[in-house]
Amino acid sequence: DVVFGLGGSNRDEELAIVLLRWLGQILMNFTIGFVSALVAFTFSLLKLLWVYKTGLLSGALFFAVAMTGASAMVALVVGGMYTTAVGGVYLVARSVLQARLEGGQAGRQRFVRNRHYDHVD
Repeated sequence: DVVFGLGGSNRDEELAIVLLRWLGQILMNFTIGFVSALVAFTFSLLKLLWVYKTGLLSGALFFAVAMTGASAMVALVVGGMYTTAVGGVYLVARSVLQARLEGGQAGRQRFVRNRHYDHVD
């Protein structure tokens, strides 16, 4: 809704385009949500350090460690979401291409005629 909500949708769009647009909206919403949560965590962490009147060195070290951990988690989750989405789209596109190459017979089984020979000892 954040980025794609401004543009209208066409009634004649194919299902794949609509699903990709929804996937993009979901990924963008989660990305903006995680980044804004990280910014809010940063200010909360600064407030915590200010309230407890920590020393400059220990406060800076704690802030660096906490922000490194929080940033790493956000990057891991967001990166995992995008990796999963790209992998899923790739697998669907590859299976559609494979079905087209096989002439649309992806669901049909191909039977091979085998001759049965009698075994003579």
